[in-house]
Amino acid sequence: MDVQLATFKKDIERYYPGLTDDEWDAIKCKLTSVAFKKEEVVFPSSRICRYILFVSEGIMASEYQQGSKTVISRFFGKNDLCTNMVSFLEEKKCSDQLFTATKAHGVLIPRQVFIQYYLHSGGIGVYFRKKLLNILLEAKQFVSIKTISDAKHQIAFLQEYYPEVLLEVPWKHIANFIGVSAPWLSRILKKKEIRKEL
Repeated sequence: MDVQLATFKKDIERYYPGLTDDEWDAIKCKLTSVAFKKEEVVFPSSRICRYILFVSEGIMASEYQQGSKTVISRFFGKNDLCTNMVSFLEEKKCSDQLFTATKAHGVLIPRQVFIQYYLHSGGIGVYFRKKLLNILLEAKQFVSIKTISDAKHQIAFLQEYYPEVLLEVPWKHIANFIGVSAPWLSRILKKKEIRKEL
């Protein structure tokens, strides 16, 4: 079994320790292991999103255009399920796209497989339902921190909850998340020596 699939199986077992070999074999044959270069668009806004990605390694970001400005709304890291949720669930195009903020590996889960297990399975379906709840809770956290906090609080939020973002993601993407210029962010991070602290 390849590394991406093994990581996915291990994550399922964290939420559903009773996973049997037969259950795993039934879903495994419907999955695709993938690898992406840094800054590669995985789910473009120009297409309906028909997959959900289990991120086994690396960091993904969701971005959209606000006038001439690029805004990053959130990051996805290791063991996250990543997709354009509105496009995925409603089968329509959306304004944001998902790209790799770092080099990334993962497992693609087709929409029909996800929906089948989500709605009709006790075991792996429990895993998908819990992970979807996590996605929604994290999305709420990201929205809250972006709308009610200044740049320094947003940096502190990333430092506390998503240190890998500050360590691995290029500053220009972090700046697009916070809503500041990359040079300003670079000065602040160097001054605080955040990457050395982590």
